[in-house]
Amino acid sequence: MTTDNIEVPVAGEDWLTAIDEEITFELLALEGVEAVFDTAELPAGKYTQVRPSIPEVQIEKDGELITAEVPSDTIELVGNFELADGQTTFISFDFEVDKSLVDR
Repeated sequence: MTTDNIEVPVAGEDWLTAIDEEITFELLALEGVEAVFDTAELPAGKYTQVRPSIPEVQIEKDGELITAEVPSDTIELVGNFELADGQTTFISFDFEVDKSLVDR
């Protein structure tokens, strides 16, 4: 899976770009593993979701590499978290790959 932009909503404002670079990772290789993909400095406050842009997902099926479609090229990961000034906060995402893919 490749993401090229990760945004978060700022309370009372618009979306803020947290990460603006291409990051590629293999979800199946990370099963049961915690990994740091990148870091970002964000203003202190309450957040309700993270929205990565996912322009490309490649899946190996029956030995063949195919490209999967992500509707609207984004995934909205909803959940509350709060960031405090001068502190480091870690956010974990748990992807259930077998429940996230639909064969069409």
